[in-house]
Amino acid sequence: MDRNPDAALTLRGSAGPGLSAGERGALGQARAQHVYNALTAAGVAGARLQVTTTSEQDVAGVSIAYAPADEGEP
Repeated sequence: MDRNPDAALTLRGSAGPGLSAGERGALGQARAQHVYNALTAAGVAGARLQVTTTSEQDVAGVSIAYAPADEGEP
């Protein structure tokens, strides 16, 4: 992220089966928020991060999508 200071990350939290849709959404949100908190504590600007969640049955965890400001740069 240092190479491209205008880039952003989307943090998408999810939870596996065995929970209701509401519980999966809440757990996914908490997971993504935990990653957000760790990144901002490490110095990443919160404005560069978007926290989302899903209530779909998915693999539990947080997926991170990198969106470079300039598609021509790595």
